[in-house]
Amino acid sequence: MRIMPIKSKKGGLEISINTIVVLILAITMLGLGLYFIRNLFGGTVRQFEEVGSDIERQMIEQMESEPGRLIMREHRITLKRGETRRLFYGIRNEINRPENPGFPIDIRCDYVFAGASTGGQAANPGHIRFETVPNARVAPDDIRVFHAIVNVDPNAVPTTYECRIRVEPNYASQSFFVEVTR
Repeated sequence: MRIMPIKSKKGGLEISINTIVVLILAITMLGLGLYFIRNLFGGTVRQFEEVGSDIERQMIEQMESEPGRLIMREHRITLKRGETRRLFYGIRNEINRPENPGFPIDIRCDYVFAGASTGGQAANPGHIRFETVPNARVAPDDIRVFHAIVNVDPNAVPTTYECRIRVEPNYASQSFFVEVTR
């Protein structure tokens, strides 16, 4: 019978030290990656907010120089199926009632634009949804800009939809078009 020499236990210690070093390097790289991503997207969010305030300023200047109770930045929006986008609109309050609790806002697509091709498919205007403030509070003789989030369902039929924004049932309204592409 042959006796095996006892091996040194240094090998086991070396593996655990290597594992610890790799783990520390991995955590460091993860931290650096998260820091980079946070700074990258933080700047993008800041730029997006600046663009929104620039649009708001332009729309207020436009409403100050033109008559009308409701103004929209765009009258035709093109979106792909499943896409989301902001739609800006401004309201001028010509009602001098300080007790005015706000203007109810209703945005919806009522039907497919006449003459628009649906490729033989049944288009459903309900596939385009809008999220906005339910009541737009605007001080008397003031102008405010709001935005709505336009969501196009991934199953929406590619065609042109005629939509309308209504401010209080009879205060102001305006039509616009949403073109859905593939």
